[in-house]
Amino acid sequence: MFSADFVLDVLDHVPDAVVDGGWGIDALVGRITRAHDDLDLVVPIARADAIAEALRPVGFTERLDEPPARIVLSTPYDQRVDLHVVTPSERGMVQEVAGGRRFTYALHGEGTILGRTVRCLSAGMQVVTHSQYEPDEQDIADLTLLASATGESLPPPYVAVTGDEPIRTATAVDTAAFCAVRHRSWQRAYAGLMPQAVLDAMDIGAAYSGWWPFLRLPPTRRRGALVAGKPGIVVGDGSITRRRSRFADDR
Repeated sequence: MFSADFVLDVLDHVPDAVVDGGWGIDALVGRITRAHDDLDLVVPIARADAIAEALRPVGFTERLDEPPARIVLSTPYDQRVDLHVVTPSERGMVQEVAGGRRFTYALHGEGTILGRTVRCLSAGMQVVTHSQYEPDEQDIADLTLLASATGESLPPPYVAVTGDEPIRTATAVDTAAFCAVRHRSWQRAYAGLMPQAVLDAMDIGAAYSGWWPFLRLPPTRRRGALVAGKPGIVVGDGSITRRRSRFADDR
């Protein structure tokens, strides 16, 4: 069991960490929603060794390196801190993944644990990270709770496709689900048609970094984005761009 008090003890020793995973969702929701076995933190790779040493006084004496993406620290009581090691970039924090791939943690926000403000992944980035694999029941429960608390839209398989979804203008809260649907569609539609190395190199976190500021703005006659699904649900996506002529304005 990884208690909330212990989370705050760890963060006292690693103040620049960004909380990820289940504790990150609880921070965004603002309350403890379930028991946690570990604590996921996003940290600069350049500080990984210093962080491991800083956590020794609170009991993290065992270390398992899982290059290139993470380092797992644990206590004799099997309390684990999972360090997702990243390198800062213009778009966010880049994690090197097995096979030469990359994943960008684009944005972080703030939440609360036991009333204390902590740095954590944004609600959108939580949706992005959870779209990288097939979810289990706990993942579905976590993201359903997150969406209810924050208004963030969800993509399949966290929501069902009914076949009669309305088409509407995409907004900022749709960004993560928009990128998840777009990423999965490309992976499936272009398999065997594009070099697999190109598809493997697609970084959904970097895509989120690019689309989020775009979808924050109201659409114009030259550009915009659409999604299929009721508010809170995205099961399809599309974008609109027009080539600008010297006679056109941007209204």
